[in-house]
Amino acid sequence: GEERRIGWGDVERSLDLYYRIRGWDERGVPSGPPEG
Repeated sequence: GEERRIGWGDVERSLDLYYRIRGWDERGVPSGPPEG
């Protein structure tokens, strides 16, 4: 079948939301506005 391809930017945004919901960031720093 055809594989849906998503950009790393989308993955990073999804992960950012995933961690932010839990109150902490993937890098272990306080959650804040995305840096680009």
